[in-house]
Amino acid sequence: MVTDVSESRLTMLFTEALIEPLRGWVKAYKPLTLQDAISRARDLQDSVPKNKFPLKTNFPVRDKDRKPFQ
Repeated sequence: MVTDVSESRLTMLFTEALIEPLRGWVKAYKPLTLQDAISRARDLQDSVPKNKFPLKTNFPVRDKDRKPFQ
């Protein structure tokens, strides 16, 4: 476990892992601590628009001629 990570580095890592537009919104507040960034993300998470259509995944097709439940 890493123990020598600065608060600013943890805050940056957290905000960079957020989805857009939440990432931009949290970064705009310039949080100084990880807890500030987490609190802001929680406050704003319900404002993120939901996709009307779910993301498509491109899974490889195996046994494409096989019918389900055979």
